[in-house]
Amino acid sequence: MVLEAVAETGVKGEKFSNVFYSINHAETITYKASELLNQLSKTKYIKTSKDILNIIKPNGKFIGVEGASNRIRIVYGNLHEAEAIFKSLVKDGKCIINNSEKQIYKLSDELFITYRSKSISGPPTIDINIRSQKNNIKLKFAE
Repeated sequence: MVLEAVAETGVKGEKFSNVFYSINHAETITYKASELLNQLSKTKYIKTSKDILNIIKPNGKFIGVEGASNRIRIVYGNLHEAEAIFKSLVKDGKCIINNSEKQIYKLSDELFITYRSKSISGPPTIDINIRSQKNNIKLKFAE
């Protein structure tokens, strides 16, 4: 498993940690993308940081399994589920960047959401940038 993680990342700090964690703990990732999609189907709108935190941190606890840090969350899911979740999250937003590498939507002056089908560490990733918080929250989808 270590060699697989090294091959994927070229042994670069956070990248290695994220890939190694997802490979080594894939069987322990119990939170499924389908659960998040189900929650999003019940959500009327997402425009503020409070709206997004109610979804990804219900009852004060982040969804998914902790990755290299508490703000990196590993969710069991594939590329198609990651794309569907991203589209549901940004349905009320405005696209500000859309190219082959990433899509960025602005939901409000305080909330930006980015989607990358392939991140530096490998899996599809949704970055949630809440301006009032120091670090982004990352949802990484591991199969």
